[in-house]
Amino acid sequence: MAENSNSQLALYVQPDDLLVTSNLLVDTNIEVTINEIKIIYLAMVAARNMRNFDSNVYVKVHSKNFAELTGQKEESAKKVMFRAIETLKGRSVEFEEKNLNNPKRDSITVVPVLSGIRYYKDEHALELRFTPEVIPHFTKLVNGNFTVNKIGYLMKLDSLYAMEFYRFLRKENFKDKVLILTLEQIRIFFNVVGKYDDIKDLKARVIDIAVDQINTHTDIMVNYENVRTGRKVTGLKFDFAEKPKQLTLDKPAGTGKVAGTSPNQELQDFINTGINQANYKIIKPTLTDFDNRKNQVEGLKYLYEIAKRAKVSPDLLIYRLSLEVTKDKNVIFNYNTLVGYAFNLANEQ
Repeated sequence: MAENSNSQLALYVQPDDLLVTSNLLVDTNIEVTINEIKIIYLAMVAARNMRNFDSNVYVKVHSKNFAELTGQKEESAKKVMFRAIETLKGRSVEFEEKNLNNPKRDSITVVPVLSGIRYYKDEHALELRFTPEVIPHFTKLVNGNFTVNKIGYLMKLDSLYAMEFYRFLRKENFKDKVLILTLEQIRIFFNVVGKYDDIKDLKARVIDIAVDQINTHTDIMVNYENVRTGRKVTGLKFDFAEKPKQLTLDKPAGTGKVAGTSPNQELQDFINTGINQANYKIIKPTLTDFDNRKNQVEGLKYLYEIAKRAKVSPDLLIYRLSLEVTKDKNVIFNYNTLVGYAFNLANEQ
């Protein structure tokens, strides 16, 4: 039963629930904080699960649900909800719309994201009412011109840079492909024009933050390298792919592939952060080169790079390495032995 004539009870959102938005909304510029966009996305997901949702209906977002999905403490989530009363009401969205029949009639539309906000002190919950112009961008989606994200991945990202880049990559669906951007394009995309003129600052304050968080908390892996014109760095080349699905050490009969079922409970996590996000567990080998890496996710990127160099499946490489460690838990791999192992594996196929 609705609490008010234009209000609906809170629908708890699960990590696997889908945020589906138009590509125009992915590309648009909304001036928000990371917590504000998480609240908006959470409400959009809840709204899609409602019956008879329209611009008169308030969508409830509860602090407990927000805390569970973001990993924040509930007390922190309550403060986020309370602060959002003042900040969200002034947020607008800018759409650039193309006129296919007459390019001179292209337009820019600026509208508020929300037409109403309520805050319940006893529940520490917000209710949001979306404007009629915004609602079609997450409800009435046709012709494949939309992007789908699991809300659980988005809610774990703590940087707008990471959020925007991940959504962009998912929109473009650059699976096993390469994206090359000039430094100017990168600054425009991340809205840092006039900032971080030094490439080291741009990487440290924008690119590395986005890439590290995407690699740690989502279902894709991203690597990048410099693009040079002469000696000067003029851009960055990004290559990315989906993380492998769940694996086990047991091969199905008659196939060289690794089964997609739950791994042995005896096995330790290989790389706690990056691999856990892909439901991927194997024995943790002692790889000496890993010790000096910035974090455990770099270990996964490291193996992907070696697999790519040897032109062998990273799934198969990690699977076979896990078997080596099962036989000898004191085995130590360095970079050279790993590369040699990968090339030998490629020659076997």
